[in-house]
Amino acid sequence: MLFRSYIYGRTRVAETRPYGYVLMTAGLLGGLLLGMASKENAALLILFIGVIEFVFFYGRDPKSFKGGMRIWYAVAILPPVVVGLGWLMSHPDYLIGAYNTRSFSLLERLLTEPRVLWFYTALIVFPRGNAFGLFHDDILISTGLLSPWTTLPALLGWVLLLAVAIRYVRRWPVFSFLTLWFIAGHSMESSVLPLEIAHEHRNYLPSFSIIFGGVYGVALGMERLHRARLALPLLFVFIGVSAFVTYVRANTWATTEDIIETTVRNHPSSARAQYMLAEVYAQKRGDPLKALRHYKNAADLSPSEIAALIKMAITASETTISLGPDAERLARAQSEKGIDAKPKVSILGLPEFASVTYIGQRLALTLDESIYSEIERRLTDEPVTAMTGHALGILTFCITRGERPCAHLYGTTVNWYRLALRNRYADNVARGYLAHGLAKLHLENGEFESAWQMAVESQQHDPTDPTHPLLEARVHLASGSMDKAQAIIRRTQELHAPLAPDVRRDLDTLLEQIRIQQGSK
Repeated sequence: MLFRSYIYGRTRVAETRPYGYVLMTAGLLGGLLLGMASKENAALLILFIGVIEFVFFYGRDPKSFKGGMRIWYAVAILPPVVVGLGWLMSHPDYLIGAYNTRSFSLLERLLTEPRVLWFYTALIVFPRGNAFGLFHDDILISTGLLSPWTTLPALLGWVLLLAVAIRYVRRWPVFSFLTLWFIAGHSMESSVLPLEIAHEHRNYLPSFSIIFGGVYGVALGMERLHRARLALPLLFVFIGVSAFVTYVRANTWATTEDIIETTVRNHPSSARAQYMLAEVYAQKRGDPLKALRHYKNAADLSPSEIAALIKMAITASETTISLGPDAERLARAQSEKGIDAKPKVSILGLPEFASVTYIGQRLALTLDESIYSEIERRLTDEPVTAMTGHALGILTFCITRGERPCAHLYGTTVNWYRLALRNRYADNVARGYLAHGLAKLHLENGEFESAWQMAVESQQHDPTDPTHPLLEARVHLASGSMDKAQAIIRRTQELHAPLAPDVRRDLDTLLEQIRIQQGSK
């Protein structure tokens, strides 16, 4: 509606009717404010307005862009563009530094995206069921103009289309609109920003141009062939086909597990899909052996990611296999006779990188040392991503919760945290998060001095996160230094107000613990 407000206002300006500029301004400001409150790419509204202006107003009559229109663009359009570019130029780390956690560089992304744009186009023009999926991290990264060879033709193709759309805007306005709208729609998420290479939802709004072009072509063809009566039957056919495809798609994606399995079947080289299927086997189906295989697939497909290998260590530690009552009775009888023999066991589907060890009369999974060595190597040489930090957090919980199934990995985990903290790619926010996790691990293990040191270090790395000082307060409270804990809580309330709801809940929990301790004295 707000976009229509701009177009309607611009039409009124062209017709020298009143309130045109008011409607244009309302459409622009309302669209930007409401849109960006939902998602940042609403800023593309400025480019879409530029496309409409260039194709349907300036393209038809260049003289229409003068006087008041030039002033309006200088006042309404130019400032947000200047502010946006100025922010990017003043925050180079946002672009350059963020690529430290990616498996591709800025140049490689720019070389890859022209191929991705053709992939997006094919999803609309020639939709194939096995081309769709939750993830597209299996798209080959372009490392040069001829690596792969399709990189250069893809780039030249878009340059040619762009040049033709601009040069022949008056002769072929519809073609110019389709091309420029599609390119403008992908200009944010398919250019320099350090995002993942491809996601289908980025194609939703740009695909309007392709769909519009198809509808326009059919309508034009029927008009020229004098077959207007075909419009209604074609509409019903289109609705029927769309309904059938939607029905099939809904059945294919009926559950989360169906979605993930379909994605792996269609994109077996997707590390993200393999990782999610491993999560399904580990958490929902209780099949740790298949989970380990898919985690290993994910780790092999993404040589720079560490999370899948850490999840392998967690899964193996949480898995024990009962030998059954007969085997246990035999083992007890042999033990009573002084025989230390263990029943021979054959486990179907045991991965080649895992083995079994006895814990009493149960079997536990053990990973090859090569897995642990690879984790250490990647923590040293590869970027530490958010997924890696999250996996370390899950491992910390596994070490400290309930029966402590991962307790034997305590020393190993401390070492992994320290390697990650020294990782040259980690920024201050990541280091703050990692130091926070290590502090929690030490705290749960009763090592208050080490926990305090890491809590302080987390604040040194990232002083903007209020959860770090609250963790220090927890450490002081656990070690009996209630006065220090209260002082830190007061300082946190002063420096970080207003607190986010989840942080507020943590603070309230600390205050309640303090009241309980005070009441017990």
